Amino acid sequence: MTLDLTDDEATLLLKELNGLIDGDRYFLSDRVKTLKAIRAKIRPEPERKPLPQSPKRYAPPRASAARRRRTGAENSAWFSRIRVKLYAAVPTCSGSGP
Repeated sequence: MTLDLTDDEATLLLKELNGLIDGDRYFLSDRVKTLKAIRAKIRPEPERKPLPQSPKRYAPPRASAARRRRTGAENSAWFSRIRVKLYAAVPTCSGSGP
């Protein structure tokens, strides 16, 4: 079966089909799938070129969270620098008491 539609008729029919498809609550229903197939027959979508595959480059893994947990904060250089600053800022009690 062939429909001889003018451009205006085809545009109007596509507009109605799009309205039915977009307004339907169940977008995966058989009814909507049939309407989409009819729309594809009236105006097929242009072929899309596949995206070029870029080579994937992976960096070597850095210290993982498990490795950081194993070493602990006490063994890290950052903690030892902070510990020195903290102990240096604490006033010492020397001298006679009251």
